[in-house]
Amino acid sequence: ITGTGNSISLSATTSGTLSVTASNSCGTSAARTQAITILPGTPAQPSVITGTTSICPSVSTTYSVTNVAGVTYNWTYSGSGTITGTGNSISLSATTSGTLSVTASNSCGTSTARTQAITILPGTPAQPSVITGTISICPSVATTYSVTNVSGVTYNWTYSGTGTITGTGNSISLSATTSGTLSVTASNSCGTSAARTQAITINPVPVPTISMTPNNNICFGTEVTYTTESGMSAYGWNIPGVSADYTIISGGTSSDNIVKLVWNNMPSGDSPSVSISYTSAVGCLANTPATQTVVLPTKGTNLSGNNETAVCYVNGSKDVHFYNSTTNNYLGSINAIGVDLGLVTMKTYVGSPSHMEDCANPDNPSHWTAYMGRRWEMSSAAYPNSANFPTNATITLPFINDELAALNTYASTVTTVNDLDDNAVLADIALTKVSNGVSDGNASLSDCSGTRIAIEQSGIAASPTGITANKLAFEVEQFSEMFLHKKRDDGSPLPITLSSFSAECNDNNEVILSWSTASEINNDYFEIQRSTQGLAWEVIATVQGAGFSNIILDYDYLDKEKPNTTTYYRLRQIDYDGSSKLSDIIQIRCENNMEKPVISVYPNPFTSSFNIEFENWDLNFAEIELLDITSRTIKKWNLENTLPNFIYEVNLSNLNPAMYMLKIKTSEGVIMKKIEKK
Repeated sequence: ITGTGNSISLSATTSGTLSVTASNSCGTSAARTQAITILPGTPAQPSVITGTTSICPSVSTTYSVTNVAGVTYNWTYSGSGTITGTGNSISLSATTSGTLSVTASNSCGTSTARTQAITILPGTPAQPSVITGTISICPSVATTYSVTNVSGVTYNWTYSGTGTITGTGNSISLSATTSGTLSVTASNSCGTSAARTQAITINPVPVPTISMTPNNNICFGTEVTYTTESGMSAYGWNIPGVSADYTIISGGTSSDNIVKLVWNNMPSGDSPSVSISYTSAVGCLANTPATQTVVLPTKGTNLSGNNETAVCYVNGSKDVHFYNSTTNNYLGSINAIGVDLGLVTMKTYVGSPSHMEDCANPDNPSHWTAYMGRRWEMSSAAYPNSANFPTNATITLPFINDELAALNTYASTVTTVNDLDDNAVLADIALTKVSNGVSDGNASLSDCSGTRIAIEQSGIAASPTGITANKLAFEVEQFSEMFLHKKRDDGSPLPITLSSFSAECNDNNEVILSWSTASEINNDYFEIQRSTQGLAWEVIATVQGAGFSNIILDYDYLDKEKPNTTTYYRLRQIDYDGSSKLSDIIQIRCENNMEKPVISVYPNPFTSSFNIEFENWDLNFAEIELLDITSRTIKKWNLENTLPNFIYEVNLSNLNPAMYMLKIKTSEGVIMKKIEKK
């Protein structure tokens, strides 16, 4: 107690009774008392605030301290937010981070504040960014998809189709087999975002196909074209065997849907199967390649026997070799020189030599001609009935020395009166084609209704591996029966009855026909017949005969028709009594200078260079190709917009000495010229 008088100050620590008496000199009064209660004092600092310290924006969160009786709690928040409630427990809904404070107070005072830092989280994540990655994919091919990464969130990926998702986070891999929708959401403690979606298309796996043209009767040398779908990429051609087993003509690269090739040999193992695989236009790789198997003949080493046949598809510019499918024997070869001759049947007749008699005078042995015991018959489905090819084909006919010796023996014993018919060597051998006669392998009188054409050796003979025999080449413009015999000095076919019968072109490309008779009996007149195919004949003129003569008489006739193709002529001699007989056939071709250029090559042979001279040149272009004996292209030149007459010099000083072919292609056709480099 501090002070005196009627007013004092009391500072107490325990409850008690405050008493006061009044006294004077007379005495002391009764005491006045007052019970005094000592309160607890200023409240202590509230307990630690309980509740989540990281909260989502505007999400009401409860915070509490331990309740103490007799005090009042005061809550405050330094950030943007709203406190709901009183007492020791309140709810806070805030939008910015701040500090939550609480004090306890009573009549004695206010406690020290208890604080808690509150962090406001970013809130529910935003929708993930656009999904990046290929939206059109191949089956079961893992493809990566991503969204922009945002820290503090978890990504959840799902796929509605059939597939497997690998990985987590903002980037995953999807391997799917069916089309569907790829979805991704972002989540945190505040919630889950709206899904970002992407439609995924599963492209079909390509199933390659392969076709083969021709698709049957393919022989060694046949040009075969394999074709698959176009518009793809990364073509993978698989051709069995080693490089010597085939020759690629064109295509066959990773950008080609076609490969054109020639089979040279049988690859080891079995009939060769060419396969192809590729990547589709939408990037899918084929699971299984397509294959095409070709059945090739077996190469034997012997020549064919009697009545053996082989069928081959003949095209391109390679020698096509004919082997019998049963005996594997070799019959011969044909080079189409770039023409598609289609299916060609070759047949051999092998026996003893024989002779052809003169159709008009069969009993005159001076006109008998011996022919070899090995004979051939050829026919083409594309050029039936001995129809002419666009350009000549080269045929190779094989025979052995014994067959040549047998021919000479026959000529020396049977056709002895014909002193031009024996002692033949390889260089003497010529070919007579008999078209539209009786196809029986014999050159007999039954063939007189047909057409006979004599052909000398030309072109380059084929050289099939393993065949040891003589091989002679002839250029023919149609197929027929074929007989080998000794060449006559006048180049005519098997026997003629006239002393001479010839044709030549004059400067105007008209044909001058000339013939001579050694004698005439009852000869009324000659009928001149012409044909452009050796099949249908037309009478173009008659020439009066001498009737009777025992001296040489000369005749001529000028054909002004100017046919720009190979033309055949024959004479029909008519007696006074109406009987007649036909001459053998001659052929000629006069180039029309107003329609086709005259082309000369010189010098030939050459050492380093040669000239190609064009006369009356009125065409737009020429493509010149140099080929070796295997028909492989060595070099090409293109000529355009030239003068009517000019000389083109070709320098080939680096070329190896050998025989070559010049292939000159114009808009009017193809001209072949044989040249030799010394």
